[in-house]
Amino acid sequence: MTSWRAAIDLASIMVGVLVIAVVGGILTATVFAVIPWAQDGAAKQQAASAADAESAFRGLHLGKPDATSTGYGAYQQLVDDGLLKDDIDGLCVDTVDPSGFVAITQSSTGKAWFKADSSSPEPVKATQAEFAGCSENTEALGSAQAAQAPDATMALTIDTSRRYFGASGSKCTAFALPIAGTVAATVDWGDGSIVQTVTNQYPAHTYAADKVFTIKVDGTFTHYGQYPVGSTFDMGRTGCVTVEHWGKDTGTVTTNGVYANYPAASGAARPPRTVTSYRNAFLGASTFNQNVDGWVGSNVTDMESMFNGAAAFNQPVSTWDTSQVTSFKSLFEGAAAFNQPVSAWKTPKVTTMERMFLMASAFDQDINSWDTSQVTNLNQTFLMASAFNHPLDQWKTGKVTVLLQTFKSAPNFNQDISSWNTSAVTSLGETFTGATAFNKPLESWDVSHVTDMSSAFFLATAFNQDLSSWNTARVTDMSQMFRSASSFNKPLGSWDVSKVTSFNTMFDGATVFNQDLGEWATSSAIWMSSMFGHMDAFNQDIGDWDTSNVTTMSDMFWSSRAFNQDLSRWNVAKVTDHGSFSGGSLLTPAHLPLFP
Repeated sequence: MTSWRAAIDLASIMVGVLVIAVVGGILTATVFAVIPWAQDGAAKQQAASAADAESAFRGLHLGKPDATSTGYGAYQQLVDDGLLKDDIDGLCVDTVDPSGFVAITQSSTGKAWFKADSSSPEPVKATQAEFAGCSENTEALGSAQAAQAPDATMALTIDTSRRYFGASGSKCTAFALPIAGTVAATVDWGDGSIVQTVTNQYPAHTYAADKVFTIKVDGTFTHYGQYPVGSTFDMGRTGCVTVEHWGKDTGTVTTNGVYANYPAASGAARPPRTVTSYRNAFLGASTFNQNVDGWVGSNVTDMESMFNGAAAFNQPVSTWDTSQVTSFKSLFEGAAAFNQPVSAWKTPKVTTMERMFLMASAFDQDINSWDTSQVTNLNQTFLMASAFNHPLDQWKTGKVTVLLQTFKSAPNFNQDISSWNTSAVTSLGETFTGATAFNKPLESWDVSHVTDMSSAFFLATAFNQDLSSWNTARVTDMSQMFRSASSFNKPLGSWDVSKVTSFNTMFDGATVFNQDLGEWATSSAIWMSSMFGHMDAFNQDIGDWDTSNVTTMSDMFWSSRAFNQDLSRWNVAKVTDHGSFSGGSLLTPAHLPLFP
């Protein structure tokens, strides 16, 4: 019973202890002081010596903590461990360690009832009505114990009239129980059919009627959750059932998609402590918003897509132990309502945060203290995280290789990340696309291994920082890099662009840019379509560019209202598309290239 007592200790629940004894058939009670679990040895010995104290407590009632309280996780663990039986009014004690009682029960009058309140170390008096159904005399203890004893069997409900994947899906009448891995169990399908002994994965059953059935599973299975790709049953059918109770000792390790497409806001039973993976746990559970305090412990290693698409979820998770987790990929992707503190999370083993807050449009919490020293992937981490604007300057990014779309469409983000170590980064594709507020220095970034800078500052309308020191010798793609970056006007003439093949729309819509690019080595360039389109200020001499390998120059100076430099010396022998090359610009015929 070490685990459940530790859980209560962590929740700081302190209760008064009353030892009940039977004297001449009359129920009596002795009141001890309000004490925490770690009471002194004398108190433990005194409590332990009370005759039949443990059995006297069985079947009596302890108030159920509110689902939003800090003690709810400890309460849930007691239930999940089978030590307490949950019911509508609260919970009844099944087993009590005499050295540290769980519950408060009747006072000496036999009329006053109490419950533990997680917000206070003192017992809170409750009404008799709150404890309806609990025993009031010793004769009732036996029957109460039997009635309230925890069930070691896993219980699920299935509504066969429900359609998985919504109205377009098939009914749940044809169903495969999503248990897999090593299986040794019996299954009662709840429709009067024979109890089935199973050792195979995903045992199937067909129901004859559209109604709600209770499925009971007794035994072990190492996996519960989504069906494998290519299976006759698809992942949507995990949404056909609701887990009402996890049995004790099921040996379950992975719960891939355990509540995927879960149709309700609450009522999901927490999987056992043996679980190491919560991958896809609430994938697509768009209305789910249940307290999950205590769900993630130190044994969990995988939280990929745990709340992906859980659009309504916004519950506290700050007490989770994430110290062993390696994957946060898509953890809160599409969790549009989520905005809870997570700064206390320990993240020393996390290797990927790809898409972690993608479309988490409400999230704006401090995560600067996270240990990101093992992270290699920050792709789309804050993509469309429209509210986020917290410092990230303490992040260790030395192992990060790709920053693809990291802050794309994060319109509020404007924090100094110049301290980031980008020496291993190979892609800056769309890193700040649509980051309309961002305007912080980046000149210290080591981009010497970057090959892709396409759309890096596309629509970054506030950005205007010096990037002249960047080592661009390995870059091959600069397409759309400063497209519609309407504030940018910094020198780039010293850049090594000798390996760049695509300059398509690089400065299109960069209305104020007017810097010298005459020394650029463009011999590798193939595409220059719309490179200087829709520019109001650019008018620099680029007449000596090597364009001998360029094939596309369509719209290159379209609506470039200031440009009129001599391009007649350009080698355009390979150009096959130069439509609308200078439409709407000031270029005179004498300055045009001699297209074939």
